[in-house]
Amino acid sequence: MIDKAFVDFVIRDYTKPMGVATYKTSKDMSAELIEALPDIDDLKKLLDTEEIEEECLLEIYGG
Repeated sequence: MIDKAFVDFVIRDYTKPMGVATYKTSKDMSAELIEALPDIDDLKKLLDTEEIEEECLLEIYGG
């Protein structure tokens, strides 16, 4: 399962080249996959919440 910690690990070093070999748009996805994905507004709320939590932790523990 991919979560924020995994993504942070993968993109932690922006000085190295990164590429995408293939990608699919929503037009290429099956209906089952599209239904399994969260609504875009819910995803934005989740990401905003995690960003706020991270900022709070940095204030508490420094960083």
